[in-house]
Amino acid sequence: LAELEKWNKETQFYGMFDLNEISGMGHSLGGATMYNLATIDSRIKCVVLLDASLHLINDHIPSVPVLNLRQKATTYEEYSIYRKPYFGY
Repeated sequence: LAELEKWNKETQFYGMFDLNEISGMGHSLGGATMYNLATIDSRIKCVVLLDASLHLINDHIPSVPVLNLRQKATTYEEYSIYRKPYFGY
């Protein structure tokens, strides 16, 4: 996001990015990454998870909207099934 701030000030990209409305989307490992990022970075306003690797998410729930698209129905309560220690996380 720091790079976007720089690009937004350069001539080629000047003013192209609304840095007050940052969202993220990720698939599988990228989905878990976006979920975790949304819990620690207040610049993220919402995230979309595409079949995210739920066993890799942290124990925090983001304070922003999360759209979780899965092959099977999943609730936040079911996330606890996937919350297993993984490389110290």
